[in-house]
Amino acid sequence: MDERKVRISIKGMQSGLGDSGQEERLEMVVIGKSYEKNGKTYIVFDDLELDREKPTKTTVKVEAGLVSVLRFGAASTHLLFKEGEQHIAPYETPMGMLEILSKTRSVDFRKTDRGIDLKVVYYLEVNQMSMGNSTFSMVAEYI
Repeated sequence: MDERKVRISIKGMQSGLGDSGQEERLEMVVIGKSYEKNGKTYIVFDDLELDREKPTKTTVKVEAGLVSVLRFGAASTHLLFKEGEQHIAPYETPMGMLEILSKTRSVDFRKTDRGIDLKVVYYLEVNQMSMGNSTFSMVAEYI
């Protein structure tokens, strides 16, 4: 297992929120690590956005077109993204439990000599209410 330190840039965008068609964007940069194990790529980092006192440990696992996002801490969930499929997952937040439905439109994963690029495009519902179309992009650069 060749573990490498990475600078992770994450960008999220939701469009078509509610009746107003608003857009919501999230951007953050964190330091984490990446490694490969049994043919799968892992990116691991602590997310302090929800709660600075209690970080959310986040593991992104990529294997054969399937992206798995595991989060434990202030927000806990296990989201799955596979092109053309939908998944339902419980999402534990400081405000209570939510049900997340994701319908994955596309998954783009590339490894380069500089790091890892990942982009997932999907439709999202929370507690059976449409949150519109979403994009999750992650660039993990080796440092």
